[in-house]
Amino acid sequence: MTTQNNDEAVFSFGAGFYVRGQTHDGNFQPEGEVMGDGDLATSGSGQPGWMELSTGQFYPMHTAKTPISPYVNGFKTDHGFVPSTREIR
Repeated sequence: MTTQNNDEAVFSFGAGFYVRGQTHDGNFQPEGEVMGDGDLATSGSGQPGWMELSTGQFYPMHTAKTPISPYVNGFKTDHGFVPSTREIR
C-alpha cells in the first residue's frame, strides 16, 4: 500500500516495515532501504517470493515471472508480506 503527499510516498508492508520514496508519473521510486522495526522473515516463515513496489503485488518464488524492479524479497505469511532483507532490488 502506498500513501502519498505531493511527490513523497511511503510503501507500507504492514508488520511495521515500510519504504520511503517518491512517485514520478505514477511510479514509485524508493529512496534507501526497507525501514521499520520487527524481525525480518526467515526460511520457513511462509511462502517465499517477492513484492513488487510499483504494483504492491506478491509473486511466489516458483512463478515463471521475472521480478520487476523495484522489489523486495520476503515471505507471504498469515499476517501479510514480511521482508526477508532490507535491500531493495
